[in-house]
Order: sequence, then structure tokens, then C-alpha cells
Amino acid sequence: MMLLPRKLDYMCLATFAFGISENYPLIFAANRDELHARPTAAANWWTDYPNILGGRDLLAGGTWLAIDQCGRLAAITNVPTAEGKTFKKSRGHLVTDYLASKCSADSFISQLQAETEDYAPYNLLIFDDASCHYFSNQTAGQQLVPGIYALSNAPLGTPWPKVCFAESMLASTLAINNPVDRLFEILENKTPHHVRLGEEELDWRQTRVFIKDEQFGTRSSTVILISRTGEVQFFERCYNSDGTHTSKSDYSFNMKRPGTFEATR
Repeated sequence: MMLLPRKLDYMCLATFAFGISENYPLIFAANRDELHARPTAAANWWTDYPNILGGRDLLAGGTWLAIDQCGRLAAITNVPTAEGKTFKKSRGHLVTDYLASKCSADSFISQLQAETEDYAPYNLLIFDDASCHYFSNQTAGQQLVPGIYALSNAPLGTPWPKVCFAESMLASTLAINNPVDRLFEILENKTPHHVRLGEEELDWRQTRVFIKDEQFGTRSSTVILISRTGEVQFFERCYNSDGTHTSKSDYSFNMKRPGTFEATR
């Protein structure tokens, strides 16, 4: 069995459509891939920031994906870095810092431009209920135009096989009135999608949307839908190392009328 290096912590896939669905200004679907031994809390409303909903990394205290009651969303994927190199701050706190602040997306990103060396390499996505932004401390950031995007552990636009597959499959959900089941089918796809990038040999984790491995694999899948009337639906599914479900959490609220319910767990 291959043991995975620590530098692949928080390997993720985020696939999202922004501003082009008739029913939903934002459709967001993501897998969180991580060491199975890393302590994690399932998605819930946070006790320290009661207006934020998301999972928590109990080791470093950050998160990979969360949304607040105003519909502001942030998500991060790690980019591999040299083993042994240390940084002042944890990347997982970027999501928390944005959602806990009163900053606009532009203002928050401006602050990060002065702190690029403080964090290990990352990709950061920010949705502020009006626009969607991509920022990385490895390459130029940008405000995203309406469209379909997929992102993993390389700069936005890197055509890893699983990224291309997820992006193309997401397009088929845009006309579906309730795409939740279809989005989870995409996130739970275990088929290897083999495509060579020139002469580059791809790691097997770059070819599979859902990673099943005893040491490091897909820990959870999350689907978030924001409707044109302000309704937010949040669904999380958690998995064992063998790929079976362990729990699920469903939440719904309206950005204009904050209030929540947990349907199932």
C-alpha cells in the first residue's frame, strides 16, 4: 500500500456554476480529500461564529468550505508544496477569516496580496452573493465571469482529468429543477479518467473525482444551492475509508429571513 505524503493534506475538488443557471445563481459541489485519521467535525452552525455553517478541521482549527447566513461562501484547495517547509499561518483559516469579517471580497483579497508568503500554496474561492472571485498566492487571481468552473490542487484552468470530467458533467445539471442527487453522483464517481497531459505522468488521485484509500481519501462531499429567491440549501455526506456513508447533514435557510433547520443527520 502506498503511504501518501503530508503535503497532500486537504486535496480537494470544487466544481461550481456561477450566474448561468435559470434556477440557481450558484451551484457548488465539492469533495474534501484528507487523511482519514485527521480529526474533523461534520457540518454544523459554529458556536464561535453562529452565522457560519460548515465543517471544521479539529487539528488546525480552520475549514475547507463554509457559508454564512448572508450567502457569502468561501472554499479553499491546497496546492502541494515542498516537504519540510513551514509557514506562519494555516490555509484553513482563510475561509474563516473572510466569513468572520465584514470585508468585501475585493477588500479581503487586497489584504491577502500582502500576505502571500505567510501561507503554503493555495487556491481560494470567494462568493459574495453578487460576484465570484478566485485568488491564489501562486498565480494571478481574477473575478470570475458567469460560467462553469472546476478546480482541484493546481491553478484554476489546469486540465486534470477529474477536473475536466466534473466540469463537463456539471453542465448537464443546469436545467434540472432539483440537481442535488445528480451532483452527488458526480462527486461520488470513482471511475479513473485517464488523459495524458503531454509527457506528464499523472498521479492516480488526479484522475478520480472520488478517492477511496485506507490512508487518504474522500472524507466528505458537499452540495450548496443558492436560489434566485435567496433560499440556501446545504447538503453534506461523510464517508469511511472504504467509501461507505457514515453520516449526512442537510440544512436550509433564506438569506433574507435567517433561520435554519436540520433535516437529517
